[in-house]
Amino acid sequence: MEIDAKQKKVIEELFINSRVSSITLSKILQISRQSAASLRQSLWVERKIYSPTILVNPNNFRSHNFFIFISISSFKESKLREILLEIPELTMLNVLLGEKTILTQFCVRNQKRFIEILHIFDGLIDDGMLSSYEITDSLGIFKVGGFILDDDSQINHLTERRWKLLQLLRKNYNLRKWPLTEISEQFFKIEEVKFLEKINLLREIYRFEEEGIIQNFTIILNNPIANFNTKYLVRMKPKQNTQYSSLINQLKMNPNFIEIYRTGNNLGLLGIYCCKDKLSVPEIVHSLYEEYEIQETTIDLIVEELIRSITPPTLEISKRLSFFKK
Repeated sequence: MEIDAKQKKVIEELFINSRVSSITLSKILQISRQSAASLRQSLWVERKIYSPTILVNPNNFRSHNFFIFISISSFKESKLREILLEIPELTMLNVLLGEKTILTQFCVRNQKRFIEILHIFDGLIDDGMLSSYEITDSLGIFKVGGFILDDDSQINHLTERRWKLLQLLRKNYNLRKWPLTEISEQFFKIEEVKFLEKINLLREIYRFEEEGIIQNFTIILNNPIANFNTKYLVRMKPKQNTQYSSLINQLKMNPNFIEIYRTGNNLGLLGIYCCKDKLSVPEIVHSLYEEYEIQETTIDLIVEELIRSITPPTLEISKRLSFFKK
């Protein structure tokens, strides 16, 4: 995505806090408030920003987070994508290079819904769309979208209504940014719009903030900026289980690792590594091998993201976030 210097600066500030005021932006850019507001609005009009979104901290409410690695038997891919994207709890849908493998991530409210999703996958195998799938539970979530997650709040229980609202706010928390017709067409179904119209959004968003469930307000870009647009799935296991905590702490401070998850001993740590090109990946892996007794490391290029994700616009912003907690 091509942008000029001022647009880049606005995108960086909106990523850190998408509710930043035009007055604050004007001071940062050293331009008038009106010019800052106009520049900000142009990013929406030109569709360089896909949507304002929330950073949800799953550590602060009861949920079941898990990955499903899908092996594709034959490329009925368009139909498969359509079915998967209809699952509201789907939070990640990444195609990996060369293995006919798709990585999916889900966040569900309870065991009943978990079983229902497995039933969907069983049906996909029966229909010949998948050859197999492998479930991996996420035992710990430490970094998402470049933001280090807080872990010091109480665990909240969400009602079905609030759970549904949280999923919709992830798509777009600020409905005033878009005309109603575009909301229904681009973000929400008609019944979801009717659901949102009955809710005091400001009050509910404030409550989610107080509970630590919404950790930050940020943006999702329509397309990545050119110098920070290559992603890899990195899987690594230390030889000693006691090294996991120190390895996680190091990765949290590494700005290229924008997502970090702890799974079981089979896969170890899962990380999303973002960079300009693949040349820097062996370097970071080499440094990890030097400091830790790592048993195994696997790196897969993510060739396509079928769900837009929260991604730092630049390495510089990711560096700021790696040493910043709200």
